[in-house]
Amino acid sequence: NTIYYSDFIIKNIFKYFESKEENTLIIYLSDHGEVVNINSNGHGYLKPFKDEYEIPFLIYSNIKNNRIDEIFKKNKNHFFNLENMNYIINYISGLSDDLNISYSSMVLSGKPSDIYDYKDLNYNISRTK
Repeated sequence: NTIYYSDFIIKNIFKYFESKEENTLIIYLSDHGEVVNINSNGHGYLKPFKDEYEIPFLIYSNIKNNRIDEIFKKNKNHFFNLENMNYIINYISGLSDDLNISYSSMVLSGKPSDIYDYKDLNYNISRTK
């Protein structure tokens, strides 16, 4: 139900801004992914699953923004580690010329001593059933 409600909210945000004449920049992301299946659900597992780190990340601008295109091209063969989201937002919005994208595959789970390499994690096994 949370996913449905999030979609509802995002849809209404887009509807609101599509009728406005101002320049619009919308950035949406979740703070964590979720394991969702019939046998288990949630997040915060130790050892974590890839499902918990794959989050929606949406950037929309109603005007041509070359910086968004540049980030997309640089990221085409990678995944984002959103630890530097503040740099990305500042770069896209023109507040900074410092694009600091992290491609680190190291992820934190639970507490600072629980660090994993995303590439070594598995998906929740029930996902494939």
